[in-house]
Amino acid sequence: MALPILFDYAEILEVIGPEITNPGHRLCLWLIFHLGLRANDLIDLPKDPELCLQKCPQFSENTRAALQTLLMSERHKALTNNVQLLFETNGRPFSVLEMRNFIWRLVSKYSLEAIFRKQFCNMAAQTELEKTTREQYESHFITFIRAMRYRNPASIETTQIRGFLHYYGKERSAETQNAMINALRFYYRYCLK
Repeated sequence: MALPILFDYAEILEVIGPEITNPGHRLCLWLIFHLGLRANDLIDLPKDPELCLQKCPQFSENTRAALQTLLMSERHKALTNNVQLLFETNGRPFSVLEMRNFIWRLVSKYSLEAIFRKQFCNMAAQTELEKTTREQYESHFITFIRAMRYRNPASIETTQIRGFLHYYGKERSAETQNAMINALRFYYRYCLK
């Protein structure tokens, strides 16, 4: 089972840094990657920040996170016309699939490489791979993700992966090409199943 991609307080503030000016985007990324909420949790969060805090038990032990969430929620609430829920689309709740896609669009839009790195490292740490192999695979995977413009790896088609490998393989040694293939094979097998 995959470990959640969670960042500590200082790390997540760096990940959702000042370049993310949309309060709703900041809040969504905060809730997912710092507090560990899932898409199915997000779609039910009430618009009212106080009710939102009550609905999430993660806040009872972490007052700093609760305060940060309250501030982000207030900013988001002030700028939206949401009727009942914290996250809505065209006046209706997100479905779980729509919320998952929304999260991946945010990760892609803001090129949040740290999220891909953390996910890859979490999965690689659960294997018997040597440290140097894990580091090499991570480096190759990040090269791939950059080339794919930080898209959700699950949405990248086989033909696109082949096209990338063909382009990547030009003027690179067979050893480097094989390392890239193995890194992608590892990611798609163990991270995405």
